[in-house]
Amino acid sequence: MLSLLGVLGVITSLFACVMPAYFARKTAGYSSRLNTLSELGATGSRYQKAVSRFYFLPLGVMTIVFVILAHSVVTLLPQSPFIWGLIGLVGVGYLVAAIFPCDQGAPIGGSVSNQIHNIAGLFEYLGAGVGLILLGREAVDHSAKPLMSLYLILSGSVILLSLVLLILPRLKAVRGVVQRAAETSFFAWMLTVSLLMIFGAG
Repeated sequence: MLSLLGVLGVITSLFACVMPAYFARKTAGYSSRLNTLSELGATGSRYQKAVSRFYFLPLGVMTIVFVILAHSVVTLLPQSPFIWGLIGLVGVGYLVAAIFPCDQGAPIGGSVSNQIHNIAGLFEYLGAGVGLILLGREAVDHSAKPLMSLYLILSGSVILLSLVLLILPRLKAVRGVVQRAAETSFFAWMLTVSLLMIFGAG
């Protein structure tokens, strides 16, 4: 079970990296430095439906399945339902993004769909950041090694810091980079835990 879950985690992590790179290359004028991931599937964009169906939707489902199963079987980490629920908001955020695309330019306000999209994104990053930090703090009293606890806390902190930086107007020109830092931090954590499960340390 652990090995299969680890394989799912590895596939999910790689999928989260490959799909945005694929659609970014296909989207004319798209900048990974300036534009957010959501803009790949913005309302009216050429690949809106493809991004929703083949990127956001499957990534959301895979993330939720991984979190639900990991909460039950990963003995390396604390198994608090509340904490794992917070982490699972990442998957929920992707599902919402698949149904409610952002507007062109991903503004703060905008259409109802854009606002729902943004609210889901807010909870996604808050959940991931706070969830990983809490997981790291509880891991201190768990069977996890101190380095794992520190890694979890740092990963969550990067996500929360990225969320704050995404809101600052002065950093709008690099918000694509900032968001990718948060995404990398989360899915690097998933990849790390998954590899530990595959090699028998979960």
